[in-house]
Amino acid sequence: MKTEGVTKVPGVNLIELNGNMHRFLSGHKSHPESYNIHRKWPEISTKLRSMLGYSPDTVQVLFDIEEEENEHVLSIHSEKLAIAFGFLHLAPEDTIY
Repeated sequence: MKTEGVTKVPGVNLIELNGNMHRFLSGHKSHPESYNIHRKWPEISTKLRSMLGYSPDTVQVLFDIEEEENEHVLSIHSEKLAIAFGFLHLAPEDTIY
């Protein structure tokens, strides 16, 4: 793709909290709370696995890497970062839209 000049636009997701929009790009750590956000997703994922039997669909990852690394690639998608941010700041009864 690089030799042909093809680029991929990174995924982006937004979440509004207290009237402020927070923007998340896949794999980026530019958000001021990035450290806590990246620590929160594994906690969420562990609960999803134990309570609901969640298993990430690593078939969609196109890299030739180990399964554990595939799961990491999936865990830094922008929507998961936005959800983790929401879980850090919202009350348990709040809904993320």
